[in-house]
Amino acid sequence: MSYTDRKTRPIPWEALMGQFGSNFKGDRAVLDVKNGFLRALKLVQITYPNVRVEVADKGIILAPSAPHVARQVFKQGELTFGGQ
Repeated sequence: MSYTDRKTRPIPWEALMGQFGSNFKGDRAVLDVKNGFLRALKLVQITYPNVRVEVADKGIILAPSAPHVARQVFKQGELTFGGQ
């Protein structure tokens, strides 16, 4: 998400089902995937509070977000390995 430069179009629940819930079957499969995905998204938001995701009726929309881990910038020669 930190490499995304603009909002995505809605990613349909059916497409997310193909990626994350292909084992779901039956008439309620898409709804079950949506509900499970939204529960998992809440956990992601705890770990990655800067994530920008919009939930729409037809799917989710991803927006540019800050990295979930702070980036460390080193000057040349500042970082050494193996006791050097």
